[in-house]
Amino acid sequence: MRKILIGVGVLVVAVIAIVTFVFSSLDGLIQEAVEKYGTEITKAEVQLTAVNIDISSGKGSLSGLKVGNPKGFETPSAFNLGEISIAIDTGSVTKDPVIIKEIVITSPDITYELGSGGSNISAMTKVEVRRHAARFDLPVAEKPESQDICFVPDGNYASVIERLRPDAWEPGDIVDLDGKVLGRHGGVINFTVGQRRGLGIAAAHPLYVIKLDPQTRQVVAGPKQALQKHGLKVTRINWLGDGGEPPALSRPVVKIRSTTAAEPGLLRYAGNGHCEVTFEAPQSGVAPGQAAVFYDGERVLGGGWIERDD
Repeated sequence: MRKILIGVGVLVVAVIAIVTFVFSSLDGLIQEAVEKYGTEITKAEVQLTAVNIDISSGKGSLSGLKVGNPKGFETPSAFNLGEISIAIDTGSVTKDPVIIKEIVITSPDITYELGSGGSNISAMTKVEVRRHAARFDLPVAEKPESQDICFVPDGNYASVIERLRPDAWEPGDIVDLDGKVLGRHGGVINFTVGQRRGLGIAAAHPLYVIKLDPQTRQVVAGPKQALQKHGLKVTRINWLGDGGEPPALSRPVVKIRSTTAAEPGLLRYAGNGHCEVTFEAPQSGVAPGQAAVFYDGERVLGGGWIERDD
């Protein structure tokens, strides 16, 4: 019996020693794995300065992640990520899947370089990405491609808005520009500025959605010329480049719809992430809540969100 107890004791000590070694070496193992497999997958040198993982709290950080450029590109690196902070659900560590609650990337620096055969970012094909995902037994390996919002896989945006803003489904009036009631609707979620079809009302001339008022639940309809706007206000602007400051260029081109060309306009900066845009020619279908993106040729200067003009 004594020998058995001694044997069990030795085994316990050995297990503790192994666990201690694994946990004490965890940071190094992760760093080695990131650099090895990252380099293999991206076909560019991957370097990681430091790893700090605290299993008990479920928090960790990866510092100084640098991804070099594939062969054939001049700039030294494609990505430089200052620090990646991760928060994991500790209750899921021993389960499948492990739940990551939060990922925060601090001070990212991305270099986009266009070469004769494409960009440094697109050097690795989707086929290769899927092959590596299957190799590591990741569930996304066979996931269908999506060119839409990832959390709306069925393309039903209205169902998402219904969960976030159930009041958007409340019925209201369809009115003309003078406020005269033309009919009823089943929720402002079903309409967008510039829409012609699906209004459900009869008129002598074609009517378009001119404005949506979620507060009064009114859909304002009118003739096509009422959609013309000479300008707009943009808020929460994110300027790209050094210091996030507005560019010196005062007459960039502005794109307000993905399917239309960018149009020249005059910018007046109001500070605090706000500006006013005056177009050289009136624009149709300016929709509050949608994006406005500023360009200098093909270079993106920044962008923000179109404000309501009332």
